Amino acid sequence: MIAHKVDLPRGIHQVRTPLDFPGVPTVNCYIIEEPLTLVDAGLNSPAAWKVFVDYLEAIGYRPDQFERILITHAHPDHFGFAERVRQLSGAQVFIGEHSVDSFALNDTDAVAQRKPVYREFFLRLGLDEQVFATLALSGEMMRAMAPCIQGDVTLVKEGDRIPFQDFVLEVLYTPGHTREIVCYHEPDQGLIFSSDHLLQETSPNPLIDLGPEGERDYNLKFRSLASYFEQIERVRKLNLSCVLPGHGLPFAGHEAVIDSLFLFYDKRQKKIWNALGEMGPSNLRQLAERLFPKAFGMQLFLATCELLGNLEVMEEAGRVRRHDDGRHYLFEATPSR
Repeated sequence: MIAHKVDLPRGIHQVRTPLDFPGVPTVNCYIIEEPLTLVDAGLNSPAAWKVFVDYLEAIGYRPDQFERILITHAHPDHFGFAERVRQLSGAQVFIGEHSVDSFALNDTDAVAQRKPVYREFFLRLGLDEQVFATLALSGEMMRAMAPCIQGDVTLVKEGDRIPFQDFVLEVLYTPGHTREIVCYHEPDQGLIFSSDHLLQETSPNPLIDLGPEGERDYNLKFRSLASYFEQIERVRKLNLSCVLPGHGLPFAGHEAVIDSLFLFYDKRQKKIWNALGEMGPSNLRQLAERLFPKAFGMQLFLATCELLGNLEVMEEAGRVRRHDDGRHYLFEATPSR
């Protein structure tokens, strides 16, 4: 055990709402009292909504009483029923200033505009049409469980402060898991709502996100894992007594968790370097089939996201070279680690 569980601070409640994701059974919503605030909102499914409403009733509240909704990032399992709560309560919705484009991806027209760009990028990585079709279908299903936020939103940025009765939350912009993700930090009590930026039980997957510049030029692409490493070092330096993650139970001992993460990624990169050394120049699909031979569909997509993130970190460190053969992006290990 590299960290230990802790009790929730007074006036903060965790609701573990159900998911149907392989290996990820629940996602956390947090309720803060005074004023009544929701931090993230699970999928807009009947099962998740019932768990949420039943918990609210048990602590003496109703969905129409919320005054604020704080969203950490634009993944459907983190804002699924936010619009439902907003419509019932008129709550003010806060999202990160970099989230606007990402939330637009839950709009059908915006998705249609980006599809050809991402399809071409996946093909250049060596992924086939079936993987892209699986991802597109999964995206459509997820969007159905996370309606777009229709009302006005308040954009927050690094350093913004959101006051409560007993404390103030400060916004930390921590791009990595996604390009827009923010955490909410309370420095006096040492609390952080870390969402998917820091999890005890798993490593956050650095999902593929080209970013506006990367849609034109790979060299300008958002490098998710490289950014994640930079931002997790910021969190490591914080004086924290309680981490409130997006999945799993609250915990303390965040430095040990981060040490374990870096050890995991170091081992993964050694495996990648060794595999490329044996295989020679390879596209991402070939490398994924070597390291994750049983992965398929969405599992294969997530595996390639992780591999690409690691390859980009290794490229920056000079351990991997990338070149374009006109059809695929190929990666090869450099002679020295």
